Amino acid sequence: MEARERKNGQAMVETALVLPLVLLILLGIAQFGLIINAQLTLQNSAREAARLGATGVGDQAVTGRVYSTASILDPSRFNITVTPVESSRTQGSNITVRVNYQMEIVVPIISQIIGSQLTMASEVTMRVE
Repeated sequence: MEARERKNGQAMVETALVLPLVLLILLGIAQFGLIINAQLTLQNSAREAARLGATGVGDQAVTGRVYSTASILDPSRFNITVTPVESSRTQGSNITVRVNYQMEIVVPIISQIIGSQLTMASEVTMRVE
């Protein structure tokens, strides 16, 4: 009976030693997935906004497109730059849409390693039609 109790105790100690590491890895994978999702969303929203701007619409419509296509992200954390200004755009010139986003790191241990916020950016340039 003592051998069985020792094995149960050994398994409990092994679990107590390995479980925090496994949880850290799983939470790190989840945080990495959130970061990749946000970056892909930023790239898509910048591309969609630049495409809309290339058709000749105003800056307000371009920034509105960023917000509508990146609806899963917090809009208060965006910084959107459209260049050149609407009055300077002519057919054949370029329009550049740059979207910056401050992503909050939600996993506490990961935030101690890389910081509590991560600045992400996407920039797309297209020719005005």
